[in-house]
Amino acid sequence: MSEQLARYLLRQQDTAGQEGPVFTAYLNAWDALTGANTVTISGSQQLVNLAFLGDPAAITTGRVLLLRTPASPVILGNIRKPVG
Repeated sequence: MSEQLARYLLRQQDTAGQEGPVFTAYLNAWDALTGANTVTISGSQQLVNLAFLGDPAAITTGRVLLLRTPASPVILGNIRKPVG
C-alpha cells in the first residue's frame, strides 16, 4: 500500500465524528507461511487469524493498519517510519 493511500485513509472520518475505516493495532504474532496471526487492539483486546492483504512475506510483527469491515478487521500492512 502506498504511503499516500495510508495517509488518506487515516484522515477519513465519519461525518458524525465516529472513528474512520482504518485504525492502528499491534501485530504480536505472524506466521508468513500460514498467515496465522494475533493482533492487539486498544491495549488489551486480542483478535486471532485476521484476513490480510498483500504478500505474507512482506508483513512483520509490529504496528499495522487495519481496515474496519462488517465481519472483522483486515490487516492492510505494516506501518513503517521512513529513515532520514
